[in-house]
Amino acid sequence: MDFGSWPSRAARLSPVADRDALPALHRRDCSWHGEWRLARCRASGDRVVTSAPRAKRILARSLDRVGLLALDVAVRGPDTVLAVNYHGTPRRWASMLERHFAFYSERFQCLDEVGLLRFLTGGLSLRRTGIVVSFDDGIRDNAEVAAPLLERFRLVGWFMVPGGYIDSPLAAQPRFYRQRIRAVPDAEHPADGSGHAMTWPDVRSLADRGHVVACHTWSHRTLGVDVSAADVDDEVLVARDRLAAAIGRPVRTFSWVRGFPGDYSALAHNAVCRGYDLAFMTMSSAIHRTSDPHVLHRFNVEASFPLPVLRFQISRLNEAAFARRRRSVERAIRG
Repeated sequence: MDFGSWPSRAARLSPVADRDALPALHRRDCSWHGEWRLARCRASGDRVVTSAPRAKRILARSLDRVGLLALDVAVRGPDTVLAVNYHGTPRRWASMLERHFAFYSERFQCLDEVGLLRFLTGGLSLRRTGIVVSFDDGIRDNAEVAAPLLERFRLVGWFMVPGGYIDSPLAAQPRFYRQRIRAVPDAEHPADGSGHAMTWPDVRSLADRGHVVACHTWSHRTLGVDVSAADVDDEVLVARDRLAAAIGRPVRTFSWVRGFPGDYSALAHNAVCRGYDLAFMTMSSAIHRTSDPHVLHRFNVEASFPLPVLRFQISRLNEAAFARRRRSVERAIRG
């Protein structure tokens, strides 16, 4: 199975089943940062159901209606940065993305890579709560749909790309996508999607336009304790060098794949610390000046989420819900 000209030892990818074999999979293999989201994407004419679970939508609307979520945003303050991460951004959700980006533009101070590093080292004082807007997986619609909308609102995007997906031949990309990115369709990853990655010219253009390009491993691989030192080196350090060579500039940020405690290890964490200035996980926690730059967390939001759900996702309530998992991950990376 060849997904590009990657060294042979990293070609020994962790086992992944074809979509036809999904019933036999353990749920974590096709989870999305730990949430089992079976095809909630149901089409009815032009209507597509959001991937946000119904119970979460009801709770978010109730809290938003009485003003608690708006209050939570208002009291965060300029000593805090919130990082959010998206995945697929299909055109059918462009109008919802516009609402998200308008919200960020109105309420937050958007940070690029240099700005976040300055904030963490005490060299930048924010006027209001900071925001980092990131997109995982290098899916083509991130470049075609999300990036132009970001620029309309004068926001900087952070694009976390697995270089092996982009480097794959076009005909092989849908298989890579199904096996390593998204096995089960949902609102942001529709069954009728192409499964294609952005191109290298797309990635270089994003960087040239002031967006951040970061490494999301080479083969979109989790880096748990079962991954050898040689494969960690390939997925973390060699991947950085190959990505930097492809875009013609240094790569300073790393983004881990998925979000179970078993997807992390001290070996991989040490490699990340040696090779990067910043590293992001997905454990829903705000960033402060005292935060470890190699243990930065993001809040998962998606293009289909209504604004009340977005506000709930970045709230302290959601942050508290992830506290136990954050502690488990931090124990994993400390060994």
